[in-house]
Amino acid sequence: MIADRPVGVDIERRFTPQLAAELESSIISPAEKTALLRSGLPFPLALTLAFSAKESGFKACHPDVQAGVGFNDFTLAAIKEGNLRLRLSTVEYRLQWIQAGEYIITLCAP
Repeated sequence: MIADRPVGVDIERRFTPQLAAELESSIISPAEKTALLRSGLPFPLALTLAFSAKESGFKACHPDVQAGVGFNDFTLAAIKEGNLRLRLSTVEYRLQWIQAGEYIITLCAP
């Protein structure tokens, strides 16, 4: 079946604590870090999810939107086991995620 709208899927290897520390400031804002820390998930996992979710969100945007959007234009709104929410301006994206071994898979189908 062909989707009638864009779908975004991303697969990432779970960040190590070292890699998470190195990449943190380029992936999330201080407010997003607070949300990740409150999620109850280990920080490297939560940061991997934030990165993967933003990638999926970008892939799910219409090509006209992609042209004017950067990675940090997406804001993590909420995160919990199995799902999360991103915002892009006034649009909210609901995503689902799973962990398969050392990999994180996110799906965005707005």
